[in-house]
Amino acid sequence: MLSQTGIDEKLLFGRWELVKVETVEGTVKKDLSRGYPYFVEFKMNKTFTEVIPKENTVIVGNYSLVQSTLTYSNLVQTVKYPDGKVKVPDYTFKTSKPKMEIQVLTKSSLILLNRHGPKSEGSGDYYYHYVKK
Repeated sequence: MLSQTGIDEKLLFGRWELVKVETVEGTVKKDLSRGYPYFVEFKMNKTFTEVIPKENTVIVGNYSLVQSTLTYSNLVQTVKYPDGKVKVPDYTFKTSKPKMEIQVLTKSSLILLNRHGPKSEGSGDYYYHYVKK
C-alpha cells in the first residue's frame, strides 16, 4: 500500500533495531545512542510494539501512516520489575509518543525524524536510525 508520498507501507512491517540517535545542536551533530538493544515492530494490523530490554519496558499501541508521518495512539507502557527479594507488580500506564516523519525507508533501513522546532530551523531535531532485523 503506497501512501500519498509514495512510501510503501509494506516496507515498514517487521522488526527494527535502533542503532543510532542523532540530534543537531546549532551546527554540531551529537550521538545520543543508548548503547543497548532497542526494538520497534510495525504490524500489518496497524499495531506497534516497542521493546527496551535493558529497561524491562514494552510499549504497545496503534499507528497510522499519512503521507510520510507516523502518528501513534492508544499507547500503553509496561515496566516489568525483575524478581528479587521484594516482589513489585508491573507498572502499567498510558503514554504518548510524538509524531515522527519518515526520512528514509528501504528494505533494510529506516530513519525517523522527531521535530523539536520549526521545519526551517533543524536544531534540536532527533533522528532515529534503525536496521531491519
